Amino acid sequence: MEISVIIPAYNRQELLRECLASLERELSGVDAEVLVIDNASREDIGGMVRRDFPRVRLHLNRENLGFARANNQGLALARGRYLLLMNPDTLVQPGAISKLINYLERHPRVGVVGPRLAFEDGRFQPSTFGFPSVLREAANLTDLDRFFPREGKTGIFLGRVFGRWFPNFFSMYRGDTAPRRVPALFGACLMVRREAREKVGELDPNFFLYWEDADFCYRMEQAGWEAHYLPEAEVVHWGGANYYLPDQDNFFWYYQSLLYFFAKHYSRARVGALRLAVISLVSFRIFINVLVDIFSRGKRVSEKKLKNLRAVREFYRSFTNEPKPSSNDQAPITK
Repeated sequence: MEISVIIPAYNRQELLRECLASLERELSGVDAEVLVIDNASREDIGGMVRRDFPRVRLHLNRENLGFARANNQGLALARGRYLLLMNPDTLVQPGAISKLINYLERHPRVGVVGPRLAFEDGRFQPSTFGFPSVLREAANLTDLDRFFPREGKTGIFLGRVFGRWFPNFFSMYRGDTAPRRVPALFGACLMVRREAREKVGELDPNFFLYWEDADFCYRMEQAGWEAHYLPEAEVVHWGGANYYLPDQDNFFWYYQSLLYFFAKHYSRARVGALRLAVISLVSFRIFINVLVDIFSRGKRVSEKKLKNLRAVREFYRSFTNEPKPSSNDQAPITK
């Protein structure tokens, strides 16, 4: 079999329907299979898939196992030479899959390749990013990253000027039109060579949400494989939310997974530096928000925002830097 497409689903039924329809058109005449792994959605994902896409292989979980574990279930079932991991909120543009396959066939050292991600109107969306650093997370928490636009001519210019010297900080801002090697690719759409997947292993299930794609690319690099970005292949991605903003529901999971990545791959000193930076900056944000609540006569700071900030601070305070896990079989960190 040429290709297996794996889609972990959780609600958002209509977006999944559009994704599967785009795949049906793109894979016509190709020896392919599509696997949908539903993470106990409240919506009737199973009924929709069985009714509208009867050739799709469907697996229904009884609980939400998270993004990484759902992908791993699909990887265990997949039979293709190439493995395409896709979010359900994506639309494959014409020719994208064949371009990704052809690229892997022409570049034997590339273990994983990703397309250009775009919003529905064609606007640039970050498709690559660097491995995490204390500096970058400090920029996130202090809102300094707003001075480095993610899209438009300014963001592309900054990426091209500084990306060569600071690839882990500026990689996501680059809007190149030519393929290039990158530190990491966003997990919204990744095509993986089976040989590389068998050598590197599955996605680490300790990451419930976020940073599992960076971890996968990091292990690819450690195993001698390369991650490449192929902008001529395009996939529309409805996501792209600012998940590190404290009033977003996934803020806690982002910083939980970030700390696990540091503990798994970096030195104790770097883990300590991250904890100090996050605890200090989050505490400062809590202090400022409380002052705003006291003195502002306008709209009060949302309870969700303060709750998320306090949850992250408490998690980082209570974290003990355990020895790095030796396999992907460790129990996941939980809230």
